[in-house]
Amino acid sequence: CMVHYQSLMPDPRKAPPTIYFNEDVVISGITPMERGRPFDEVIDRPLGMRGYILNLTVAGEGLITDGPERLVCRKGDLLLFPPQVPHYYHRHESAALWHHQWVYFFPRGYWQEALHWGTAAHLVERFTLPPEYVEEFASDFLELIARNHSTAHSSQILALNYLEKMLFR
Repeated sequence: CMVHYQSLMPDPRKAPPTIYFNEDVVISGITPMERGRPFDEVIDRPLGMRGYILNLTVAGEGLITDGPERLVCRKGDLLLFPPQVPHYYHRHESAALWHHQWVYFFPRGYWQEALHWGTAAHLVERFTLPPEYVEEFASDFLELIARNHSTAHSSQILALNYLEKMLFR
């Protein structure tokens, strides 16, 4: 069953939970950056992270810095931040909002070919999904997030399966 992305967004009335990024688990979520609202901030990680982050824009526009380039992200744009690549991104100044789904992960050994898209202007891989695949891909991403946040038996394995499916598509 498809999960609606609004139901998985964090409650802006509550303090955001502390997230510990480590190698044992997949961490995923939806970040609703809306002008003047909670979560509307610059993400600045000059040393990047130890794992990968896959990011899908589902609404609005974001602005990503990739070396000397500034990339505008719109609905259907996928980004892949490799380990140790600086993260500097935020809602585009001219956009009212930027909602993006994301997953932080450490790849399985045989995923290496799926992590090199050949699209990086500098260090961040970028791919624009064909319009006819955006909703299906976003739905798979929502299922990954829902499984990742579930305590049901085998949920983490299923979350990894959705991630694997998305990377190899």
